[in-house]
This record gives sequence, C-alpha cells and structure tokens, in this order.
Amino acid sequence: MHGAYPAISVLSYLLAGPLTFGLMGWGVDQWLGTSFLLVVGLLGGMGLAFYVIWLRYGRA
Repeated sequence: MHGAYPAISVLSYLLAGPLTFGLMGWGVDQWLGTSFLLVVGLLGGMGLAFYVIWLRYGRA
C-alpha cells in the first residue's frame, strides 16, 4: 500500500516538480539573461514528476 491518500501524493508530485524546476529555470534565466530556461525547467519538472509517479504507482 502506498499510503491512505495516493491521489494527494500524485497531485503533490505534479505540482512540486514543475514548480521546483521552473523556479530553478527562472533563476538561471535571470542570472544568464536568457529567456528559455523557465520553459525547459517546467517541462523537465513535469517529465520528472510523471517518471516518479510511474516508478511509485505504475508497477503492479
């Protein structure tokens, strides 16, 4: 069993991944003067969130 509330856990992964990596991408954008790393961070965070969800809940 993966806990009493797996939906809340999945939602937290889906929010925390893009938020964390998007914030890091925004910070690096500000530091380097670029404008594309925010999007890279958001997409990378979402991809990692899906991967972690698959690892945790996708296997039988």
